[in-house]
Amino acid sequence: LVSAHGGLSRSDLAARTGLARPTVSRLTQELIEAGLVVEQISVADGSPGRPGRPLFPASRAVVGIGLEVNVDHVAGAAIDLLGETVDSFVLPIDGVTMSSTEVLDLLGARLRAMVEALTQLGTKEISGITLAVPSVIDGDGKRVIYASNLEWRDLVPYDVLKTYLPDGVPFVVDNDANVQALATASLISTSDAPLDSFLYVFGEYGIG
Repeated sequence: LVSAHGGLSRSDLAARTGLARPTVSRLTQELIEAGLVVEQISVADGSPGRPGRPLFPASRAVVGIGLEVNVDHVAGAAIDLLGETVDSFVLPIDGVTMSSTEVLDLLGARLRAMVEALTQLGTKEISGITLAVPSVIDGDGKRVIYASNLEWRDLVPYDVLKTYLPDGVPFVVDNDANVQALATASLISTSDAPLDSFLYVFGEYGIG
């Protein structure tokens, strides 16, 4: 449903997944009752038989949150399973003069406000939070080794942000160009022919 941007019937899902129709119907009903999938009224298209009722991921029910730190701003966006932006923010900063703790505290406070807003909007689950930093990141996705534009060295952002993060939500840190390339790859995979590889070039205060 997510990869197709919704609009599939139970029969469509059975054909795509290879699952039996009763299994698909049972799983679909569980997702509807959990508020994760919505069913719309079917529209007859002239073909024989009863038209299927199209299914869609529920708006705002599940979101992923992306956070960004850059030289002149911190930002965040919550994206739901339909690919829609549910909430977002951009706050100006002076990353050159501010300490890493000041920057991350500012970001964390705004993240906390976003999580509260999402709850009021009916979000049931935050699937994960990723922080993008213009930095070399260690292999575990936890430590900023060196962010030249911010003069951050050997820093674990989680140590500052942990008091602001929702309990039990996965949190990772990655290079900003990496996460932008991944986002671009997801768009390419759904709109164009499959690619073996592609090159993503990012330029702002640095080149990645």
